[in-house]
Amino acid sequence: MTPFAAYMASLPRALVAAALAVIIAGVVRGLLDAQRSRAARAWTWGLLLVPLCTPALLVGYFYATIALLLRHEWLNASLYTLLVTARIVPVATAMLCFAPRSAVSPAALWCAALARRGGRGPGLPAMIGLVLRGPGLPAVAAFAVGFVLAFGEFEIASLMQVRAWTVWLFDAQVGGLALGDSLRFALPALVLQLLILGPVLVLLLRRHLATGVPGLAVSPRPAARIGSAGTHWIAAAYILVSVTGGGVLPAIAVVPHATPGLVALWRDPFPVREIPASLMVAAAAAALAFVAAGRLVAARRATLRPGVAIAMLLLCVPGLLGSLPLALGVRALVEPWMARILGEGPAPLLAALLLLLLPPALILRGLSTPDGPAMFLARAVHRAPALADRGRHLLWLMKRRADLAVFFLLGCWAYFDLCCGVLLAPRGMALAPQLLYNQMHYGRRAVLSAMVLVFVAAPVVVFVFALIGARAYHRRTV
Repeated sequence: MTPFAAYMASLPRALVAAALAVIIAGVVRGLLDAQRSRAARAWTWGLLLVPLCTPALLVGYFYATIALLLRHEWLNASLYTLLVTARIVPVATAMLCFAPRSAVSPAALWCAALARRGGRGPGLPAMIGLVLRGPGLPAVAAFAVGFVLAFGEFEIASLMQVRAWTVWLFDAQVGGLALGDSLRFALPALVLQLLILGPVLVLLLRRHLATGVPGLAVSPRPAARIGSAGTHWIAAAYILVSVTGGGVLPAIAVVPHATPGLVALWRDPFPVREIPASLMVAAAAAALAFVAAGRLVAARRATLRPGVAIAMLLLCVPGLLGSLPLALGVRALVEPWMARILGEGPAPLLAALLLLLLPPALILRGLSTPDGPAMFLARAVHRAPALADRGRHLLWLMKRRADLAVFFLLGCWAYFDLCCGVLLAPRGMALAPQLLYNQMHYGRRAVLSAMVLVFVAAPVVVFVFALIGARAYHRRTV
């Protein structure tokens, strides 16, 4: 397969996946807007995020067997496109819900349309400009980000043996292709992604600065656009299917097959020896991204100057381009001169993971960090010596519980990432995703299924114990 053929195979799939994601996200947003209960919206968001939070290696490991049963390549490619669509629908929905407020009101668009019908209104380019400055920009931005995410997907495509430029480039780089040649072959993909993503991000930045609102806010939606009961049932059906196919089935299917292998791992835990090191690297990267995103969000809320918003935008671009180009770029910077300074430590790996985590970290920190009179009073109560325990409990309920969940999500995304670990890990250090990925190409086995189960369960177990300890600490003497 030539690089051109790989690009031509990936391009239409990414376009279809992004378009489907925007359409589905619009329907799902109608369901979210119609829900009056905060608990109902929280459950909907939680279920919607299941396909995105399910490790790509676990999804690919499950569907690799199904891909072998499909006789036609287009069926395999179609199944892969649906899986990728389910993973980017939450991102598209978040962009539709939390995009900056429209600079053009619906009344202005209606008046422009009436004037256009009368023959004295703005021309077609002007109408397109109004739509882009108005309600159409969030959908265009969701399409652009969805395309970039779908176009750069690697793990599931590799395990399902789907033709993709990321699979070709990764195999060539690991197989001994020179780094300069790898960057040259990746350049067309980067240019295409920047051409699609760059103008949209600039438009979003201009609208964000024009609103004068330093924080994230839910974009208002007219009641007429919330949708009917039929579209709500369609959204609910989609969520059920995506959760089942994108998360529940891959997780459940590995359990019975892994049971015999767990006995072997208990006797000889050597195959899972890299999990503690992987957890520590992921925790370090998540801590860096958590702190950096918190500082940027606080700086943006403290000032309306455009410098902070521009810095946030520029820092998000490398992570949005995908793990493989990011790892290649960091490796290209490290090899010539930085290796002499940094040695063989994990600094390049942590830097790449930090850039990869910054886009979701900024969004999650912006949404999970409250700011207002209630938060000010909670901090004041915590600083009072006589009410410190109650203030600590209030901070746990209002902020720190959400902070722990955000840290867990960031740590999971760093822990499950494959490309950065393969290309940037220090010599003699093989992270758990790399070991599992190498074994998954040889088919499903009991010991391998047990390794996958332990690999996926490890961060969840750590999070559960951390949650129990944090709750006990913040609830004591209350």
